[in-house]
Order: sequence, then C-alpha cells, then structure tokens
Amino acid sequence: LGLGMAGCGSKGDPGQVVKDFWDALQRGNFAAAESYLSQEIAREVMDDLVDPSNPKAPMIVQAILNSFRLDIVGSSENGDKATVDVEMTMPDKDKMSGGLMDSVYESMGDTANLSEEEYMQRLTSALTASLKKYPTVSEPGTVSLVWQNDKWKIDELLWGDIQQYY
Repeated sequence: LGLGMAGCGSKGDPGQVVKDFWDALQRGNFAAAESYLSQEIAREVMDDLVDPSNPKAPMIVQAILNSFRLDIVGSSENGDKATVDVEMTMPDKDKMSGGLMDSVYESMGDTANLSEEEYMQRLTSALTASLKKYPTVSEPGTVSLVWQNDKWKIDELLWGDIQQYY
C-alpha cells in the first residue's frame, strides 16, 4: 500500500493517517512515519521506536513490526481533535518465555565469517521466522489526532507496548 501523500499527513480521514503511519513503519520508512506525528510528540515517539544510537535498530524494528497487524476499528472527529480506535494483533509475548532472541541466534547458525550486512540480513530473517512461530493476541488501542497545519497529525498512541519485543 502506498503512502498517498508521502512526507505529510493525509487530509480528511484520521483513520487513513493512522494507516499511512503504520504502513510507513512496516516498510521501514521512519522519516515518512515521523511526518504523520504532531510536532509535540514526533521526536519522542521515533526515538522510542528506533534507538538513534543504534544504527542496526531500524532493521530489527521493521522485522518486528512486520509481525504485527493494525486494524482500524472506528474513528470520530470533534473539531480539531479526532480519535481512531484500533486493534493491534501481535505475537503473544506471554508465550515467548523470554526465549525469542535465544531461538533467533540459534537459528542463525555460524555467523563468524559474515559481513555486517549479511549478518543483519540473517538476523532479521531469523527474527521474522521466529516471531511467526508464536500464537498471536489482539489488543484494543486508541490513537488521538489533532488538526495541525491543515492536516490530521497523530498526537498520542495508546496501543500495545511494541518496545517489549526488542
């Protein structure tokens, strides 16, 4: 799915803004994802999602996010504010017993002679495969938006703790 208006929040449907934000995250286009956030929260949210001190973080975060699904359940608008109800489906963290990364590293095999790029490709492939082995759980969430600079911008994300996966 395309972003539609890359680099800026969509006009009109707040639910589409949330969907476009999520699509950008799953594609690893974090700059585009950030553009859907309000000025007040953009840096904090992106720093929470992608550790700016770790150059490998974006590939790992993208692999994890691709094991999630976000469904728009409904939305409402009230003047310059909107709320989008979502359902986040993700691997059941409770079933992982803290062994996710152990199983990832075991499935990677011998990595001693790999380049950094080959290592990261193998790591993200192993992570994606490992996450698919777990049953999923769905949780409701809410995304609040504000009308800012003639666009809907995400102002608050209240959904599952994505960071618990990395």
